[in-house]
Amino acid sequence: MRLLIFLLFLSFNSFADSKITVDVAIDKFNFVKPPRGVGKAGDLVFKYANIVNQGIILNVNNTNNYFDSQIFIRPTFLGFTTQFGNYGFSLDEKNIFSDLSKTQLSNAKLILDDFQLNLAGESFDFLLSDMSVKLKKFRLYCQGENLTGEEVDSSNELMKNCFNFLTLNGSFSQNNDAASMEFEGINGTDKTFVQAKVRSFDLRKKEINLNLSNVNTASNDQYFISASEINMNCAKSEDVKELDIPRLKHDCLNRFKLNPAKVTLNDKTQKTQFGLDIKDITIKDKLLYFTANQAT
Repeated sequence: MRLLIFLLFLSFNSFADSKITVDVAIDKFNFVKPPRGVGKAGDLVFKYANIVNQGIILNVNNTNNYFDSQIFIRPTFLGFTTQFGNYGFSLDEKNIFSDLSKTQLSNAKLILDDFQLNLAGESFDFLLSDMSVKLKKFRLYCQGENLTGEEVDSSNELMKNCFNFLTLNGSFSQNNDAASMEFEGINGTDKTFVQAKVRSFDLRKKEINLNLSNVNTASNDQYFISASEINMNCAKSEDVKELDIPRLKHDCLNRFKLNPAKVTLNDKTQKTQFGLDIKDITIKDKLLYFTANQAT
């Protein structure tokens, strides 16, 4: 379930309460939070940017890199300094940069409006105090409720609605059916590492669907688990509007289903290896059902 951390950068409102449309092609975006959260914070290089904010239209082609920018951050403001002047955006008090220590995004395309958040890129890394995530050749798509007939007031609401319709896969380019992913997390004394190919990660109103291949996980440097493919489905509360890992985990374990999988468990301390040929694992009404394929 810690794979849900991919959603972290969508968990809070990003821009202050306004209607905004963004279409930008990014060569690189490097962000490092300054020691006290105020000051220079990295750089931005982009090919072009088309931004509409409350009727004001800005179209910029970064020919000859004239608009390469230095990033400046304050708790409620994100600014950019170029050789032609400064520009920036107001942020909510609790925004995507509040808990972010470092992030890098390269060769990416972002479309953001009241209907969607569509981000595809060559690579995307981000680091927080207790976890890090690395994605390569990925596409992240988030759909607003107004596509299904419900009203959304701003891009802020779109961020919340991502928890009811979000898809992560590898359709960054042709002939690329899976995103590469690495996750490292610390929860108290527990350490977790996950490496996998993400064929699809779908977050919907009442369920989570996950399809991974080439999966390798480790816990506390003792247990290592590997599987050629993992397909699972579990429950999710419809009213979840922010990244609440304990609640997501609780809901998921109330109704959970793992499809057939061949799993290998290695105990580094005991130097033992155990293989499982799983036919089905189901959790329903607080009961666990486990079926293994018979050895041939």
